[in-house]
Amino acid sequence: MLKWIKRIAVTLVVLIVVVGGGGYGTFTYMNRTPPQLVEPNYFRIYKEQLASEEAMTPEGNVAIFMSGLIMPEDFRVPDFHNLALKSSQYIPWPIRNRAMADPGVILLDTERFYEFEEFVPTNLVDAYGSSMDVDGTPWVEKYHNGDLIWVDPSPTQHFDHGYFLYTARKGGMPGPSQKLVNKARVYYYGKGKGFMNGKVPHEAGNWAIVEATMEKITAKYGDVPYRWVTAEDFHLARKAMFELLDCGADTIIFASPPPCLFSS
Repeated sequence: MLKWIKRIAVTLVVLIVVVGGGGYGTFTYMNRTPPQLVEPNYFRIYKEQLASEEAMTPEGNVAIFMSGLIMPEDFRVPDFHNLALKSSQYIPWPIRNRAMADPGVILLDTERFYEFEEFVPTNLVDAYGSSMDVDGTPWVEKYHNGDLIWVDPSPTQHFDHGYFLYTARKGGMPGPSQKLVNKARVYYYGKGKGFMNGKVPHEAGNWAIVEATMEKITAKYGDVPYRWVTAEDFHLARKAMFELLDCGADTIIFASPPPCLFSS
């Protein structure tokens, strides 16, 4: 009898150690340091290099990598989806799972997209730009059928707006992504709503700066390989960086387009 009690006790101790260790390991891994905060800290290196003329002198074949937050001229879902998810890496796990959950289909009215109190909508669309559900029923009809609920603005977000929510199925993206993607679609890129005829001039303006900068650099130093890419698409940025490395660059200068024009 005593032998069985010892075996049970040992088994319980082992289970506690394994579960506790596994839980701690999972917690530590899920709350690891975000990639951009992992060493090397390029901003610290930059500040150190400023004090050294030798460190600020390019060596060998030089290339320029220009990147920054660039709003696309034409609407692109991935840009705003990625932007909305950026803050998630700073939210501790497992709270992050709740903050980034898919609550259902988030809907905005194409005319009254920035409202603070419930109203009667006339044309609701989801984050994919559809005015009807997968069953072909218009979202507005589902509102009048009582299938939608109104979600008030968040009290923790300055000048946040409310939205309608359909909870019978998932929306296909985390809640923050759906909300920002939909807002960008109907507001920033909505014709006659946000900017210029459904286009945002930020990308074109940045390109004008890049083009003028590279003309000055070419006139002074000759042809210098360069890439210009938005920081919101990691895959595009990675591809651009490896293109510069593959062309034989020994020194790569990191730069943001606006300051480049004034320093060239």
